[in-house]
Amino acid sequence: MTPSKKQFSAAKTPLASYSQTARAALYNQASKTPSAYSTSANSLRQKPGFVALGNKEMNNKTPTIANPAPTVAPAATATTKMRQPLVNILALSHAERGDLRATPPVDIVVNGAVVVNTPLGVLLAVSGVAQKLHSAAPSDLQTLVCPEGTETEAVHYLIQWLNKVTWTSSTYEIVTRDLTPWDKVRLANTMHLLGLEGVYTNKLMDDIWKLVLGSAPTYNALIMVERNCDPDSPVFERVVRELAQGLSENEIPGLGQLQHLLSTQPKLDEAVEKAMDKYQTKRLEAAKKMWADNAFQQTFCEVARKPSAQPQAYRPLQARDQQQEGGDMKASRSLKRNQHPAPDFTSEHDFPSLGGR
Repeated sequence: MTPSKKQFSAAKTPLASYSQTARAALYNQASKTPSAYSTSANSLRQKPGFVALGNKEMNNKTPTIANPAPTVAPAATATTKMRQPLVNILALSHAERGDLRATPPVDIVVNGAVVVNTPLGVLLAVSGVAQKLHSAAPSDLQTLVCPEGTETEAVHYLIQWLNKVTWTSSTYEIVTRDLTPWDKVRLANTMHLLGLEGVYTNKLMDDIWKLVLGSAPTYNALIMVERNCDPDSPVFERVVRELAQGLSENEIPGLGQLQHLLSTQPKLDEAVEKAMDKYQTKRLEAAKKMWADNAFQQTFCEVARKPSAQPQAYRPLQARDQQQEGGDMKASRSLKRNQHPAPDFTSEHDFPSLGGR
């Protein structure tokens, strides 16, 4: 059954604009026409960089395959290798959607109705969406169809799909190219909440760390971490660890500014202070352990006692003169030194300003 123009337009409307009753009616109508968007999906399958897959039902959060359509996955190349995608993502072009952002938006279709109508960057940046959803999607999941049609579950399964992607530098750039610094922090925290930490999470943390302390600490960057990261998340832990080490060794640009900024963020400040204490204690213990090593002490003392170990520049002036100069010049310099003996630094005579005569 081909949808009418009115039905198609309604399905493209963001779900948030519908009332609860209208949503239920839309779901009921869409469930009766599971192939309503087959024409649209087929037309989009050839678009580079995006994937459109078949239909799938999920009852009581137990996925089962229903009328799966043939999948069209992007061809594997030397730089981009992807496994079988897991989520039905219909991507409409920027011109068709008319979004203000330059990124083509990605729609997740639930029972034929668009429930997420947002650019990929914003969609991925949703934070804390699946704290209660810890069940992993099965490997044979081909298309997401949620009877409830919640944005939480849609994002959950989208992230599950991303977790199955074989990540390379190019796929990472494709997914994160339009993310703001805030988006990256929130995305990394969402990955942590879902237990989906992997290669891309580490890459995100590298990017976030560069943002936090690029050339000097910034208020917004630290606020990002404070507000958007759980204290036990890898992002929070890494930022705290790096800040503590930098503060301990005075290696961070704008040190005074950073200390002031931290004082305005209690959660981060407390964590950094504890980490600094731990870091300093660890350094002290390492130094004590090294000094307790008899071999180290013996080597250190032997080197300190050897005259030959002294650099050339610290040899007595007379010895250098004898080596480097000869004849009358040597005698002349020796005579001048005898006429002006070195002062006795233990006597107040030579330093009237210190109380001597």
